[in-house]
Amino acid sequence: MINMTALEDHAGDITRKARQAAGVNTAEAAKAAGISEDEYAKWEQNGSSPAEIDFPSLCSLLELNPAKFQTILDGWLPIKRDLAQWRFLEIITTARHGNAANCYIIRDETTGAGALFDTGWEPSSVIDIIRTNNVEPLYLFITHLHHDHVSGLDMLKKEFTKMHVQDAGSTGTNPFSVGALNVTPVRTPGHSSDGMSYVVSGFPGGAPAAAIVGDSLFAGSIGNGFFSFNTLICNVREKILSLPGDTLICPGHGPLTTVTEELEHNPFF
Repeated sequence: MINMTALEDHAGDITRKARQAAGVNTAEAAKAAGISEDEYAKWEQNGSSPAEIDFPSLCSLLELNPAKFQTILDGWLPIKRDLAQWRFLEIITTARHGNAANCYIIRDETTGAGALFDTGWEPSSVIDIIRTNNVEPLYLFITHLHHDHVSGLDMLKKEFTKMHVQDAGSTGTNPFSVGALNVTPVRTPGHSSDGMSYVVSGFPGGAPAAAIVGDSLFAGSIGNGFFSFNTLICNVREKILSLPGDTLICPGHGPLTTVTEELEHNPFF
């Protein structure tokens, strides 16, 4: 069963990413934490340590906000939201080898025009939702080309032959119309060189915009900086967390969150 309430990253994951972003080796991190290197390695691996850790000193070294990091240690989780408010925004989570990935569907309630964001591992449930809800998928927007986000691409292209695939190589920065909904592409490399986010606005009833951010940002954390941690952190700060506070953040892994919640609890910012 896929647990969509737990954060994608435990506290050890967060310090590992922060350490890599800061260019700090494990010996330096262990010294700041006041534990042995072996104990520190276990901490990064599973988020638990047999010894007491000096978190304020560790956060100072790794450039993490200590107060926000403490909220992660205390078990903070983002508020669970009823997606019915967005009429229509659907999250589909599929898993393979313990890796659960999110993809999303939007639909304009008047015209039925819709769009898909990433494919997840297994597209059959995506196809079922599209068929059941009479969605006409105009676009498939790709956040990045890592396999867990595009595994179902070929099957979806065969199933919906009129659907246009948009990724960093084919998408500019001009908005796309999906019925009354607008999808604005935003380039957010860092996790990957081709990273894209998509801000969806125009939901009925005044529902806030939704930002589909791929692996740039997770609730309480960020993605791995395979391309560049510095670029990733800069893009998240300037292009995602600068959006209105009630913007719904839809990450590629883990639970939904908001800009306000991330500004209050994400120790990277």
